[in-house]
Amino acid sequence: MSSLRFKFDTTATLLHFVTVILAITNGSFVRSFPGACLTLMELVAFVFHILYLTCYRGTPSVPRKIKWVEYGISATLGTIAVLHTNTRIRYDWIFLFLLIGTGQQLLGLLVDAKYELGFDTLWPAFIAGCCIQLGEYIFVAYAGDNYMNSVYWTYVAFYGLFGVHAFVGFWRKGSTDYMEEIYSFYGFVAKLAVFYAEYFYFAGVSSIAIGSFATGMYLLTILFTIMIVLANHNTSCVTPTSKDPHFFIRLYLTDQTRVYDEGRCQQLTP
Repeated sequence: MSSLRFKFDTTATLLHFVTVILAITNGSFVRSFPGACLTLMELVAFVFHILYLTCYRGTPSVPRKIKWVEYGISATLGTIAVLHTNTRIRYDWIFLFLLIGTGQQLLGLLVDAKYELGFDTLWPAFIAGCCIQLGEYIFVAYAGDNYMNSVYWTYVAFYGLFGVHAFVGFWRKGSTDYMEEIYSFYGFVAKLAVFYAEYFYFAGVSSIAIGSFATGMYLLTILFTIMIVLANHNTSCVTPTSKDPHFFIRLYLTDQTRVYDEGRCQQLTP
């Protein structure tokens, strides 16, 4: 498991913990159905990230395998929360999205397990996952009367990052470590974005302000993604030094398991 994934999971653990504390100290929010779903989403994410960090010492491959369980629970809770932003509780909808969430993550597990086969082999599973996600977007928008809601568009924008990243990864034939690192980053950013959009909505913050917050967070996410790619592009033989003006940024964003691969550097040296 890459050192960059470890850094992201450490960051996510701290942020999810802070968010859970914030949620449970706001009684009116956590007593609402969407608030309860999102608080549970953050709690699930926090517990799983503790498990990820614990596994790195003994069985580092475990986080990659069980992340789909976490996504199946936490991402589904986030979707259910957004769906019920402006509507009463519908248990048939909850059951439906539990099935949808399970199906999506099973497709993700299939693609992840067979990633090395390439897009030519796995495109049916990828297309099926995209169609399910698109159907989910439409249902949440119209069944929940959310299509003019900034919380909904925050959910669409951030949940959509995963599909875009998967497609780009297939197209570029990126390494599994690279895919894991970006997925880990998007995983906690998307949950936090949806949580805080809903949190501000229930606090009475205007839709324009929530939209501005989400847009700023989205742009920062894209910028951060670019920085991750640049920090790890052709850096296998580059060791960050304190003389580098961006040393601390590079140190955080660079996967040291690739940077300090001296054997590979010797092979690359003409």
